[in-house]
Amino acid sequence: MSLPTHLCALVRSVAAKVYFGVYMMMTNINSHLTLSAPVMTVTAFSQLIGLEASVLQAQVNRGYWPTIKVGKRVFVNVEAVRLQVSKSFLDALPQ
Repeated sequence: MSLPTHLCALVRSVAAKVYFGVYMMMTNINSHLTLSAPVMTVTAFSQLIGLEASVLQAQVNRGYWPTIKVGKRVFVNVEAVRLQVSKSFLDALPQ
């Protein structure tokens, strides 16, 4: 699944935070949860990447982010985002 063009800047921003360890531990919410979590709630992921929860929820509803539904709850598939970011990062490197 590829991300829409208008989310590329956001993906690059998340990639920078992941690769350089700026957000290795989340603050203000579930401080025991790290970026190694394979899924996150929309609220937790929105705080991690710096978007308002309502904006991220709208993007999730439009299918811009990979999600997993467990019962009636929807989680952002952080592992799928990480893999897409890694692929984009590697593709951007000069050959």
